[in-house]
Amino acid sequence: MPAEVKYPGRCNARLALQGGLVLAGGLAFTGCAGGHLQAGPMLGYSPARGMTWGWEAGAGGLGLVRASTGGSYRAKLDPDPEPPERAIADPDAGSEPQIKAAPPADYVHYLALEPIGVSLGADYSSTGKLGFMAGLWAGWVVDLNPEGAFGPNPSGPFRPDIDCPDYDPEPALLFSAALGLRYLGGEWEVYLTPKAVLFYCFEYAS
Repeated sequence: MPAEVKYPGRCNARLALQGGLVLAGGLAFTGCAGGHLQAGPMLGYSPARGMTWGWEAGAGGLGLVRASTGGSYRAKLDPDPEPPERAIADPDAGSEPQIKAAPPADYVHYLALEPIGVSLGADYSSTGKLGFMAGLWAGWVVDLNPEGAFGPNPSGPFRPDIDCPDYDPEPALLFSAALGLRYLGGEWEVYLTPKAVLFYCFEYAS
């Protein structure tokens, strides 16, 4: 059997397409006041794939609705995590299905729409399969700017006021983190994503 030939260019093109779609989708949610861009690493765990790492990026409005894209990669730990056993019918073994192990995906890339607390989208894994991606998450935003990104924060840096004022402020860098559970690549994954978030307002915001 000939060795498998991999095409890195196809992977790079797919990632570029992911980024373009998310940027376009995020700008659609920007609205009249302003919006945000965010990106950061991901750490996770899947019972089928073991420890995972990756990245996530997104764009959207000042509210918590955004379009996101990312990748989840199986860490090459030793020994490899045991994949779950699945019943697969073997025509040569009679009518009884045989229990065979399905190999876990080495990577999963995804595109998602993320209103507050929810992820809904599609994914593509190294097994060559397209799938449905869904999950729940909780997130936090921290404003470490001494005078507040868009003005004072009476409730403190962990409850920042991110509404655009009636003037044109400079873009502000904030930080966020999200903890979630999602069905990705046909398997469950729990994950943590710290991110840098760039918020911006338009001059005609009110």
